[in-house]
Amino acid sequence: MKHKISIGDTSLAYESNGKGPFLMLVHGFTGSSSTMSYLAEALAPYRTVLSIDLIGHGKSDSPEQVDRYTIESNIGHLRGILSHAGAKKADLIGYSLGGRIALSFAHAFSDKVASLFLIGTSPGINNDEAMIRKISDSNLASLIESDGVEIFVDQWMQLPIWKSLQERIGPASWKESREQRLENSSVGLANSLRGSGVSSMPPLHNFLHLITNPVHLIAGEEDQKFSRLAEQMNQLLPNGQVHLVPDAGHAAHLEQPEFVSELIIKALK
Repeated sequence: MKHKISIGDTSLAYESNGKGPFLMLVHGFTGSSSTMSYLAEALAPYRTVLSIDLIGHGKSDSPEQVDRYTIESNIGHLRGILSHAGAKKADLIGYSLGGRIALSFAHAFSDKVASLFLIGTSPGINNDEAMIRKISDSNLASLIESDGVEIFVDQWMQLPIWKSLQERIGPASWKESREQRLENSSVGLANSLRGSGVSSMPPLHNFLHLITNPVHLIAGEEDQKFSRLAEQMNQLLPNGQVHLVPDAGHAAHLEQPEFVSELIIKALK
């Protein structure tokens, strides 16, 4: 079932299906609820699945004001959607940007989180790195606005981080992935980078020991950066567990969807 709700001045879209306790899926940058559809379908027999479109993505609003895209704003959006769905608590699955938002949500509202599944997720970056990355993200955001979504998406999809995804899902699905990304707006993507890029989020390294919820850290074995981050985060989390996905890069849930969904179902049971 498709829903459209207003939280403050922002209209947000999400889909719900399945039965049982609640679970929320949070996609990555340039994605939408459609990119989490395999997981949504696989998990529906076990959970009432809420699959959202983040602000600036999919069918949710893409406002001009950057301050409406902050991590804090996104946390408020997740809380509002859970409330609208009637969920007092939910399992959260987040990928990349969605993982950072889910982790930040757990830090802010641990009582509303049953467990966390973080795919290819960073807890943020330190001040020195953040300053350099913030400049890079700002320049990229300006290019998205000046060149348009199509040019940006074609350049984005040529980055080395997506090579394994392209090879594993095949030409037809790769084309569908491009078409999905093109449905986003230049304003939405640019402001998402400015407002909730990794350089803009409050880093959580010093707070991970306070997150006592079960946290499953999922990374593709071929994604060396995020495999390493998962191991580092696990050292700080009281109730963490690392799951490395064989034959997968950064988008492990798309490259090995059956493996990841079965891993999550086993943990939920």
